[in-house]
Amino acid sequence: MLFRREILIIGILTATLLCFPVVIHAETNPPPGQSWDYLYGLILQLQTQVADIYAQIAGGLIGPPGPTGPTGPQGPKGDKGDLGPIGPTGPTGATGPQGLIGPTGATGPQGPLGPTGPTGAKGELGPIGPTGLTGPIGPQGPTGPTGPTGAKGDQGLVGPTGLTGPIGPQGPTGPTGPTGAKGELGPIGPTGSTGAQGDRGPAGVAGPPGPRGPQGINGLTGATGPTGPAGRGTYNPLQVALLRWYPANQKAKEIPLDLSKFNITGTLNPGAMAFDGRSLWVALYTKGYVARIRTSDGFVELATATGSFPTAVAFDGIYIWVASAGSNNVRRFRIDANDAPEVNELPIPVGLWPWALAYDGNFMWVANYSSNNLTRIDPITKVTSTFASGGANPRALAFDGTYLWVANQGSNSITRIDPATGDTKGSCAVGRAPMGLAFDGTHIWVTNSLDNNVSKVKASDVDLSVAGTYPVETAPVRVAFDGTYIWVANRDSKSVTKLQTDGTKVGLGSYATGLIPYGLAFDGANIWVANYGSDSLSKR
Repeated sequence: MLFRREILIIGILTATLLCFPVVIHAETNPPPGQSWDYLYGLILQLQTQVADIYAQIAGGLIGPPGPTGPTGPQGPKGDKGDLGPIGPTGPTGATGPQGLIGPTGATGPQGPLGPTGPTGAKGELGPIGPTGLTGPIGPQGPTGPTGPTGAKGDQGLVGPTGLTGPIGPQGPTGPTGPTGAKGELGPIGPTGSTGAQGDRGPAGVAGPPGPRGPQGINGLTGATGPTGPAGRGTYNPLQVALLRWYPANQKAKEIPLDLSKFNITGTLNPGAMAFDGRSLWVALYTKGYVARIRTSDGFVELATATGSFPTAVAFDGIYIWVASAGSNNVRRFRIDANDAPEVNELPIPVGLWPWALAYDGNFMWVANYSSNNLTRIDPITKVTSTFASGGANPRALAFDGTYLWVANQGSNSITRIDPATGDTKGSCAVGRAPMGLAFDGTHIWVTNSLDNNVSKVKASDVDLSVAGTYPVETAPVRVAFDGTYIWVANRDSKSVTKLQTDGTKVGLGSYATGLIPYGLAFDGANIWVANYGSDSLSKR
């Protein structure tokens, strides 16, 4: 009985050992599409079959062992056949008698893994085993997401006031505020001590003749002299000698401009003029030059290039200034006792289309026609400042000894300006398209080019208004004062008109000039006219 039990145990262990490699292989490399439960079922089935076989062996009679037969020679290894399909499981046969246990043969090579058989039918569920012992507590799981915020609680009681903290550091200085309004003019300071006498300056321009003094008391009648030679009629011999607007001689002395010796030919278009106390300076609009003319005979002394389209010329006692409308700048040329060499300086930029110049004794002023403003230039430093002109298209400038005057062609007005500050000190409506200004010592005269007349405004009035308007010829563009009379250049009439300061015409009233008289200048003895259309000058 003991022998049978041992055989049974050996069979079960053998089946278990045979199945162990299969289990290990299946656990690490499970067949595709198979589960562990299926493999485990096959193992149990194999164990059961082995146990049954060993049980039958153990239940039969065991004879004495026979002699071991000789081992036959090993046959040659045949070719590996194709794997056949798995056949159906046959019925279990009757258990035969147990044979003698032969010697253990050599382990053959492992055959190829056969295909996995079909999954067997699921067995019935076994009884529930007893509850196992409680395992150790597993590691803590990850923190779950934060839950929604709860409703706001009631406000707590106000805590006691804390102690006052230390004073913080001073903050940075804030930006400078805007400039305040201009204060009222302070009282005039005390007069300073007299400075040392400076060097004598150059001789100034000869002033105009003073007004005629009162007639003296008649002297005693002298003795009758001898009879003189035949008289010369009723004409003043001095007027005849100087050709000064002598009514019998209406034609002025015409001086054609010839600059071919400076390689300047073609149309010149002389326009603006200024007198420097010795020579007359004439701007040649088309050529971009200024020419210096000897007033005694009209000889052209030199020609100097300016900017494009020179439109204005002025003298400040040292320099001749020229404004060039096409270049939007101003240049200056030094005047001395020699040949007035050119000053090699850079042009001074100003506004758009500068059209007029005026000197106030301290600054040179420029009227910028297209910029609607004025430029003030310091002759010493050449620093510029810009001021409002008081109207549209400033076309002419004049200085009366106290104020600067501006003719605004686009606004049909004139403006009075304080040259020290640039502030406007009044304005006045005049005629249409004012283009020229002149000061006679009391009044400002204005040429109204589209109304064919001139107006005068009293310069000292607080409230400016036109004191009188007087007819002239067609398209008056320039006006000048010679110390006694007012002269007006009439562009479209080829003439100049001579007026007394009360507006009445003198002599014939108007006198012929060249074509398109456009510039006027007084040299202390004669009125000069620049004839833009005939490239000539008229001397009266």
